[in-house]
Amino acid sequence: MPRTVYALLSVLVLLAIAAPTVALPPEGGPILNQYVLEAIAEYQDGSYPYLLNDDYSNYNGVTKDILYQGQILLKSNPSGDQASHCVGITFEVLFAAMQARNRQLGLPEHYFNGMGFRDMQDFMLDWYAAKGPKTVSNIGVAVQNYGIGQRIADLESALPGDFIDYMRTGGSGHTAVFLEWVRDDGQIIGFKYWSSQTSTGGIGINTEYFDVTSPSGAKRGSVKYSGLVIVRISRVDEFKSFRINSFRHMLQNTIKTMMQIAGN
Repeated sequence: MPRTVYALLSVLVLLAIAAPTVALPPEGGPILNQYVLEAIAEYQDGSYPYLLNDDYSNYNGVTKDILYQGQILLKSNPSGDQASHCVGITFEVLFAAMQARNRQLGLPEHYFNGMGFRDMQDFMLDWYAAKGPKTVSNIGVAVQNYGIGQRIADLESALPGDFIDYMRTGGSGHTAVFLEWVRDDGQIIGFKYWSSQTSTGGIGINTEYFDVTSPSGAKRGSVKYSGLVIVRISRVDEFKSFRINSFRHMLQNTIKTMMQIAGN
C-alpha cells in the first residue's frame, strides 16, 4: 500500500481520537421522556398549521428556526405562520427536550453526544428519512447511529414520551411522540400520539389503529406492525460513541479511493 495511504489513515485515526469530550454529571440524569412531554405541552393545539412541501431550501417543517453551534440547521416557514410537519416537529421537540435536560444537568446546551454540525446534519437527515427508504433511514437509525438512544422492541415497554415512526398499508408514513396504547380486551389495537398532521389541522393529539380486524370482522385501521419503530433517548451517561461508526465509513471510503488512485 502506498505511503500516502498510510499517512492519510494515520491522520484519520488521530482525528477520531481527538474528538472533543464533555465532563458528564456522575448521576447521568434521567431518560428524556419527561422533558419531551413538557416540551409538547408548550404547543397549543390548533395554533400551528400543517404544511408539507418540497421547498427544502426555505422550509424544513419546524415552527421556528433551529440553530446548532451557531449555524442554522433547520428553517421555519418564511411566512411566519409557524407551520410544521411530522418529522420536523418531532425533531424540534427532541432538540428542545435535549437542551432542557442539558441545562438542568449543567451541560452545554448544545451537547448532543459530541456531535459536530455535520454530524447533526446527518443525524437530522436520518430522522427525516431523507437518506433512503424508511427501512434504512428513520428515527431508529438516527438515534442508534449516533449513540443517543435505543429501539424499543417490546410494545409493552413503550413509555409516554418515546418517539414512534410507522407506515400505513396505503404507503404513507408518520412520525410522532407516543402517548399511550389503545386496547380492546387487553389487546393492543392502536395508539394515541402527539404530532403534526392534516387530520388535526396541524399540531395536536390523534389516535390511529393497526391493520387488524375487530371481532365483528371490521378493519380497525391501516398502521402496519412491520416497520413500526419506537425509540427512547437514553440518559447522558448511557450515550455510546458514534465516532467508531463514522470512522469506519470514512476509512472504507478512503481506502477505496486511495486504492483506485494507486491502481492508476
